[in-house]
Amino acid sequence: MPAWWSEHVPFQALRPRGLPGPCKVKADKKWSSSVPPPKIISAQCDASDESTIELLFRNTTQFKTSEPIMFRVTFEKGKAVEILQGGFSDK
Repeated sequence: MPAWWSEHVPFQALRPRGLPGPCKVKADKKWSSSVPPPKIISAQCDASDESTIELLFRNTTQFKTSEPIMFRVTFEKGKAVEILQGGFSDK
């Protein structure tokens, strides 16, 4: 796992026990478009806002499968609110 993930990802994201992959951030309106996603993600740990974050993982443990499968963890207001199989949502 890249070292920066432990500092820049909401703590709940580290629990699914898969290496985090790509992320998708729908930033709160307070963030300018020039702010990089890792900074927005990191800020959610201390002061959550209206940003929505999706992180992709791949492992065998989350859904108890014999082969690794991809799944998405969605965060709202700094908390994990949804864990679903598959890639990014169309939201």
